[in-house]
Amino acid sequence: MSRPLFAASLLLLIWALCNPAGADEPQKKPDAEKIPAPKVKIEPSISIVPYFPRTDTREVWQHYGVNSLGRFVPRVIVLPYGSYYSRDLQPYPWTTNRTTAIMPTKVD
Repeated sequence: MSRPLFAASLLLLIWALCNPAGADEPQKKPDAEKIPAPKVKIEPSISIVPYFPRTDTREVWQHYGVNSLGRFVPRVIVLPYGSYYSRDLQPYPWTTNRTTAIMPTKVD
């Protein structure tokens, strides 16, 4: 092989390997996969039920006391500025003219 032919083939080989025109173009990224729009999540409404303590069936008896005859009568709270029923705090009107209706003790 002659030297000029060898040099020409070598240049042709280098040019063929380094030719940017023959390079593959970068692949385009495919379009992103389309996902459906997010759905609106409907939350159930929160309902807070107020707590009322259950009254005991025997609790009503704390507002009654035993009179001198042994009968249950409504308990009366005697204060210096008036007397009241303990069950509903209504005024007790008979403090002045029915003194025997009230037991003269501080605590039953």
